[in-house]
Amino acid sequence: ARGRVAAENRRYTRFWVKLYFLEYGLFHALGFLEVVMTVVAALSLVFLTVLGTIAARVGGASVAKGALRVTFWGAIAMAITAAIGRAFGVAA
Repeated sequence: ARGRVAAENRRYTRFWVKLYFLEYGLFHALGFLEVVMTVVAALSLVFLTVLGTIAARVGGASVAKGALRVTFWGAIAMAITAAIGRAFGVAA
């Protein structure tokens, strides 16, 4: 019984080690994570602009000012967050 448990543990460990190396290899060999982060940041700014436009229209304010305000401060918040992450070594 002890031999069977040891064999199952080795099989289980090998599975996770292979999975880890596959994941590590994909992210670092392909190097596409930076591209994904850039796309996410750009799309976030686009959607902030859309949300600023909608909020200004609903609130009866100037649409251009509302969109610019929300986009500008959203970009500032994203930049501060990225800087803090980079300072602590957790930036993607």
